[in-house]
Amino acid sequence: MVERIAHRHVKTHVLPEEYPIVGECLLQAIKDVLGEAATESVIAAWTEAYQALSMIFIEREHDIYGTFANKN
Repeated sequence: MVERIAHRHVKTHVLPEEYPIVGECLLQAIKDVLGEAATESVIAAWTEAYQALSMIFIEREHDIYGTFANKN
């Protein structure tokens, strides 16, 4: 799935600097949906998970963008 999503991100020109914005929106949505269940530890876990996953995508997308650049 990471590979498919990373290629979709490259195809739609997702940039590394956009990940923090999406992360903020995601965390706010989680808080809104979970309400009181969105404890500090729950939000900290989601924050850590999002940061880890976003780094995986950023690194993979960087490689894909580089592959495209080398073909031109």
